[in-house]
Amino acid sequence: MNENTVELLSNKGSILAEKYGKISEALVCYNNALEINPDYVNALIGKGSCLATFGETKTAILFYNEALKIDPRNVDALIGKG
Repeated sequence: MNENTVELLSNKGSILAEKYGKISEALVCYNNALEINPDYVNALIGKGSCLATFGETKTAILFYNEALKIDPRNVDALIGKG
C-alpha cells in the first residue's frame, strides 16, 4: 500500500470537487484511493460529499459512517452526515 498515492488521489479529488466543481472526476479519484486503502478517511468523506452532491444522500451517509468508525470525532464526517 502506498499511502502517498492514496493521499495524492484524495487531495486531487478534493481540488477537482471544491475548486473546479468537477464532481464526477473527483469521484473517480476517491474511488481509486479507496481501492488502495478502503479505510482512508479523507477519501471516504470525499466520496460521501460527491454522492451527496448527486442527491445520493443515503449512500453518502454510509460513507460518512465508515469514516466515523475509523475516526469517531471527525468533524467533516459529522457535518456531512448532518
